[in-house]
Order: sequence, then structure tokens, then C-alpha cells
Amino acid sequence: LNYIGLSYLGEKQYEIAIAHYDSVLLHIGAGADMLINRGKAREAIGDLQTARRAAEATGDEALAVELMLEEATARDWCQDRAGALRLAEDGFARAAALGSPRLRARSQLALGVARHRAERLDEALRKTRKTLEAHEQRYG
Repeated sequence: LNYIGLSYLGEKQYEIAIAHYDSVLLHIGAGADMLINRGKAREAIGDLQTARRAAEATGDEALAVELMLEEATARDWCQDRAGALRLAEDGFARAAALGSPRLRARSQLALGVARHRAERLDEALRKTRKTLEAHEQRYG
């Protein structure tokens, strides 16, 4: 990951990389079209929270976890790293209690991404490897 000789692999470099990416998009005139998805993600967070509360109220724990992981993704897109990590950690714990291999794999991947974004790289790699190993065991 590098742009005009700048490396983004160092500590705390993710936000700098995003800022440079955004500035390039704006400079080439594609910014509004390319950045619209961030706005849509911000709007979606409230809808995802409402849907999750409804799923919890009806006892649909699997749907609640799915919605929690979707919200974690939306928060990641909005650069709310702490919120995404909190939701991914909670979603992972709740998915483990459900015993669904698919949901557990999805939550492991979400947790790996969130830890990577939070620059907890060793933990992120462990979670991502576990997800890959589980996938390989199940599907060959």
C-alpha cells in the first residue's frame, strides 16, 4: 500500500491513506460520486440499529447478530473504528453462543477486519487465519 512513495503500512497510517485517497478523488472530479457511499452508510446506521432492536425484541438472535455485523461494517466505512470494533467483538461473542458455523465465520472475519483497522494486527491475523482454516475444513 503506497502512494507517491508514501507507505501506509506503518502504525496509525490508515486514516492518512483514506485522507489522501479522498483528496485524489476530489482532485480528479470523481469525489462526489465516489464518496456518496459514506453518506449512505451513515444513514444506514440508524436503520440497522432499529432493525437490530426489533430482532432482539422478537428473540431472533441470529438476525440481531447479522444486523450487528452489518452495522460494524457501516461504522467502519464511516471511519468509526471504535464503534466497529465494539460491535464486532459483541457480535463474535453472540455468534459463538448460537453455534452457527456460518455466522461464527462471518463474525470472525468482521472481528479480524475491525482489529486490523484498530491496528491490533496480531489479533487480526489470528482471527482471519481461524476463519480461513474453518472454511478450508468445511469446504476443502
